[in-house]
Amino acid sequence: MPIFSNLLPKPEILDAMPLHEGPSNAQSTYVALTTLDGGSYVIRKPIRFNRCLVRLTAATSAPTLAMSIYQAADGGGAATANRVATMSAVGVTATTITLTVDEGTVLLKPGIIHVLYGRASGSGTFTTRTYLNVALDLLNQNVDSGSHKITFTTALAASGVHPTTLAPLTDCTASILDVAPIIRFKKV
Repeated sequence: MPIFSNLLPKPEILDAMPLHEGPSNAQSTYVALTTLDGGSYVIRKPIRFNRCLVRLTAATSAPTLAMSIYQAADGGGAATANRVATMSAVGVTATTITLTVDEGTVLLKPGIIHVLYGRASGSGTFTTRTYLNVALDLLNQNVDSGSHKITFTTALAASGVHPTTLAPLTDCTASILDVAPIIRFKKV
């Protein structure tokens, strides 16, 4: 390897599916609530994106989907993660939808992200394609208070402005429900 190889820029991924942190060997579905639910994902390389694809398998009465992505400043699993991206889609139907990031192009660092989503409208329902959650102690059930949860529910409202910070240890409740959405990030 040339001595100056460390000076070359590290490539950023422009089309990626983040890896859900929990064990899963299949897919499922989840009817979104008016509170924010979601999961933790591993980012192995920097990802630059301004779109997020989400698969909806069912929808009634044209609801609004809202999603936020949180990451600690250093990318790691800090006690507090900052909101780095917000997205929404009004009048969703059963299809693959493309969410546009409100903040423009976002760079995710290698580490952990927390994805929260929910139904931001009072009427209608939608069902997302999710990872089938394998119930395992210390990962998504019987999780100790000093660990972040890999699949979770919250009491945070999906409507209105999502919080600017998320404390995964205290704001999230571990869940064995299939709530972690299958998503894909794209830079267009």
